[in-house]
Parts: sequence; C-alpha cells; structure tokens
Amino acid sequence: MTGQQLKNSILQWAIQGKLVPQIESEGTAEDLLKEIRAEKEKLVKEGKLKKKDLEVKPIEEDEIPFEIPEGWRWCRLGELASFVVDCPHSTPQKSSCITNHPCIRTSEIKGGVIVWDSMQYLDEANYKLRISRLKPQEGDIVYAREGVYGDAVILPSTHEFCLGQRTMMLRMALRSITEYIHKAIISPFGYSQAVKLNREGTTSVGHVNMSDIVNFLFPLPPLSEQKRIVSKIEELMPLVEEYGKAQERLNVLNKELPEKLKKSVLQEAIMGKLVPQDPKEGTADELLERLRRERKIKIDTKQIKLTKPEKSYVMEPIPDDFVIPESWQWCCINDVCRVFGRIGFRGYTKEDIVSRKELGAISISPSNMKKGALDLTNCTYITRKKYEESPEIMVENGDVLLVKTASVGKVALIKNLPWISTINPQIALLKEISIDKEFLCYMLLSPYAQKKFIEYAIGTSIPTFSQEKILGFVFPLPPLAEQKRIVEKLNEILGKIVF
Repeated sequence: MTGQQLKNSILQWAIQGKLVPQIESEGTAEDLLKEIRAEKEKLVKEGKLKKKDLEVKPIEEDEIPFEIPEGWRWCRLGELASFVVDCPHSTPQKSSCITNHPCIRTSEIKGGVIVWDSMQYLDEANYKLRISRLKPQEGDIVYAREGVYGDAVILPSTHEFCLGQRTMMLRMALRSITEYIHKAIISPFGYSQAVKLNREGTTSVGHVNMSDIVNFLFPLPPLSEQKRIVSKIEELMPLVEEYGKAQERLNVLNKELPEKLKKSVLQEAIMGKLVPQDPKEGTADELLERLRRERKIKIDTKQIKLTKPEKSYVMEPIPDDFVIPESWQWCCINDVCRVFGRIGFRGYTKEDIVSRKELGAISISPSNMKKGALDLTNCTYITRKKYEESPEIMVENGDVLLVKTASVGKVALIKNLPWISTINPQIALLKEISIDKEFLCYMLLSPYAQKKFIEYAIGTSIPTFSQEKILGFVFPLPPLAEQKRIVEKLNEILGKIVF
C-alpha cells in the first residue's frame, strides 16, 4: 500500500463513521442541519441569498452508496454552502513581482493543500477584477473543477486570494464544518462523484459542472464528531507522510535491487568466487598458449588477414588491485577473438535503405540490443549490395555485439538470427570467439568491464571508444571447463532474479 492509498483509506473510513467512535450525547446531524438552514435563511432576509438558494434536490434511496451511523445524515453539498461562486472565465494578468494577492489555479491545488512553487500573483487592479463576484476569505474552499479536477484546498488567512481559471469556490454556511467538508470532498468517495459526472466528452479536457458539484452527496456527522474526525486525521497524516516516504524508499530499493544483485553476481563470477576451482581442468595459461599457436598458424598460412586495428592495438596494463585464482590468467580481447566494425563509415544514403527485410538485410543498431539479446521489432533494412560491401561485418550466430558509441557497453550474444544481418557504426562485432561465448558476454556485462568502457568514452562529446581499445581490453580468464561451469551457475542464479 502506498502513502496515498493509506491516506485515501483513512479519509474513506472517516466519512463512513469508522475513524472515531460515535457519542450519543453529541447530538445529531439533524440538529446541525437546522442550524445551517437558519443561517442561510438569515442571509436571505439580508438580501445576500435568494429564496431559491434554500431549495435542495431530494436524495433518492438508490443514490445512497453506503450505510452511515444512526446520528448522521446524508445531504447535498449545496445544502451546506451559503455561497458557491465560479471563477472569472478569463486568463488572469499576473504581476511581475510577488504581491499579497496569490491567484489559485488548478496547478496550485494538490493533495488537498496549496502548492506554492508555481504560484502567480496579481496587482491590486487585476485582483479587484477577479473578486467582483465574491471576495475570497479565510475558510473558503477552492475546488479544481476542470483539467486536473476533483481536488480542493481551504484558504488560509495569510493572503488575499483570488480564483484562477478552472476553479470554483464554496463558502460553508457555518465555518465550523469547513474542515470536515474539505476532507469529505478530497476523499475517494468525493473524487468518485467528480469522475462519475466528468463532462470530458463535451470539451477537450475533463471538467465537472458547478450544477453537478452542488448536488454531490456527503454524509454529515454531528459537529462535535466532525471535530474529532478532523483532529484524528490531522494526527494521522504526519505518520502517513512518514510511511509514504519509507514506502517510496522501499520501492526504489526494490527497483534497484535486481540490477544491483545481477552486478554483484557477475563481479563475483569474473573474480573466481562463484564456483570452486578444479585442478583437473588445467590452467588458463595452457588455454591461451594453445590459442596463440592456432592464431599464428592461421596468420602464417594467410587464413587470417590482420586488420589495421589488430596491428596497432596496445594491451592495457593488468590491474594490480584485482586478485584472481592461481589457475586463471589475465588476457586481452585480441587473445580470444577478432573485432570488426564500420571504420570511417558515415551512414546510409536514401538509396541504401529498403522497406522490408525480404528486399535486403537487417542493419542492427544499439536500440535493437535489449537485456543481452536482440529485439528486431523495429530495425533498418539495407540493400543486398550495401550488405555485401563489408563481408567482415556480416553477423552470424555465435557472434557477440558490443556498443562502442553513445550507449556504450551494451552487449548481445547472437542466437537464432532470423535474417541476414550486419551492424551499424556504433557497434563492434566480435567474431571467431575461441572461449565460451556466454562467458565472454557475462564478462563484458560485469561491473569491471562496464566501468572500463565508461572510462574509455570519457572526454568526448558523444561517448565513443575505438576498436583498438576493445582489442587491448584486459580481463581475467579461467580454464575453459570452469568458464562453462561459471556460465551454468550464472544462468541458474540470474534466471531467478526478476528484472
């Protein structure tokens, strides 16, 4: 339950007579209504109200939504108010400086209180124009009836207020009932009546007519009980606010926890702390030596033609604060795969783009890389001719993609590729991978690697790092059998974390 939901529950309990006990000696709401009617009749005699203002629309039995205590009484909002005034239907001319005349708009009415951050103020002349119908005073209720409708505030004595657009004002016949009526208006039941009578279909924004608002139904307790209800609500609201803040902190923690847990597990994995080492599985030194021999044979027999980045890369220094198991070894990306990309590519022309994949090939972008896999729902298709111009960056199953520009560090392992594909210039393509491909992916997603990629990209207007940087990137490598056991354990653990 959120703080707002708890607040709503308390307000709803309050107007249903469930927040404080009833005390028979406090009289009945009927006595209070007689006093309210007498006050309104007095205003009629003084010429401040008309006789028709005393008329009340009867309450039908099928309108009553829930039972109320015996001493309470259902009544309409207009029955309790002496004055109901709409705002001037014009845009207020705000003053260039702060004055004593704040103009209450719907944007200043939030959660039953006045929000001052965006308050506008009027000079004396414009203020007088906006109070010509009725001058607001302390204790009046301002109701937001259009746009963000259904909320209300009570005016304090601190300023001389006036109404902004899309608001209306209610003055209770007895000032003593204002606080309770305000709580009833902003309760879930009060808001539900506004929603039910919303006239959005007649205009571009939601709004509630004044004629509907004065007919809102509210349960009225005796005055003494009203005061006890308001006192209890005010006692509980600070606690509700504290609860709401605590709940928000918990929500943030719950939202962040899966990602933090994932990072922690990945970091443990690449430090050799996730699964035990087994001497029978050999060492990473032996694995790297074999890979280097195989690479040299392919280069000597011209099965591999080295690219310019492969010739010019420099292996990064090995971190001295990162301890790995004895059977592991530090290596660089160039030791375990080859890296390709669109070097110097300036983008596709209109002639390169086609409307459907059947006419060409998919050009994978960082936006297609989500949660370590590909989402090709929305992608760019290029001509077969453009695709075939760069055979070294044709994407195949088993390749790994690494974003090196803008959204640096995003990673995807290619599985079940649905169509012939290539990469755009923001992505590096890791091919001919000679270690466990999933281990390589998990390593690239680890906090250690992601921090490095961010460091690589610092200092440029658009974060970017080169293929040479990728080739020289150093990481801890376990024996091949241990790589597979790490992947198996990671799949098991991460599969249980809900992201």
